Amino acid sequence: MKVGESLRVILENKGDADHEFMIVKDLQGIREALHRTVQELRDKGMDQEAIEKSEELEMLHHKYAAVELIVGGKEEHDVEIEPGESKLITLTFHEPGTYYYVCAELALTFPESHIVKGMYGTIIVEG
Repeated sequence: MKVGESLRVILENKGDADHEFMIVKDLQGIREALHRTVQELRDKGMDQEAIEKSEELEMLHHKYAAVELIVGGKEEHDVEIEPGESKLITLTFHEPGTYYYVCAELALTFPESHIVKGMYGTIIVEG
């Protein structure tokens, strides 16, 4: 892609688990931060459901999100897609570089995110 171009993507969840789409610049960083945060919350006695709804996880997603996603006219830093659901998102890259689309969801792979199961890809944005 080129800086300033908009990309429209239809996300369709044909599976049985939730998914959580976001764009990051630091793939290894978010992978490690998710692992560390989930472990810290588990050490505090939180279960998977509480962790998935935690403010700590939401703050982590916000910290690593590199591009705002437009969904239904609203800006989001991540998009949750439930089984059987589809969503149209628009994203615009304002800086050149390498970006990664990732699934930061924990369902079915807890305590790891879907990223460790290979649910990520690369987007190259040229100046």
